[in-house]
Amino acid sequence: MKNFLYNKSDLFVALAIIVIAAFIIWTRINAIMDFPSNENPDAETNNAAVAGEDAVDPDAATDPNATTESPADAGNASNDPPAQQPAAVQFVVEPGQATSTIADNLLAANLIPTKEEFLSAVRSMGVESRLKAGTFNIPTGMSVPDIINILTK
Repeated sequence: MKNFLYNKSDLFVALAIIVIAAFIIWTRINAIMDFPSNENPDAETNNAAVAGEDAVDPDAATDPNATTESPADAGNASNDPPAQQPAAVQFVVEPGQATSTIADNLLAANLIPTKEEFLSAVRSMGVESRLKAGTFNIPTGMSVPDIINILTK
């Protein structure tokens, strides 16, 4: 009788462990799937074109208000005082453009405070591969997470 009770309790413990492990995996699946891209943050700029993980999806839907403005003209905010800056800047993301290049262009357009802040926010939000190509109207003074949300719509 004692062996029967031990066997039942062993099976119950094993089943409980499996259920707990399945629950943890189910709740953390996004972090688990993003692990390789989060493993080496410095590789983002070096491997963007090669790996394609950090590049903009060329098949992604583009902004319906897209124009044919060149990237060199995108978001050229002047160095005028803040009162004279436009309320919104047209910003262009080309298909296949790396996140680090997008960050450089946002910084040049005075839409983000630092490149590192943008790259860190993109990584923490887990949207490295969900940035869309197209032309976006980005209001000046917008927070980095809000800019990222615009670029992923």
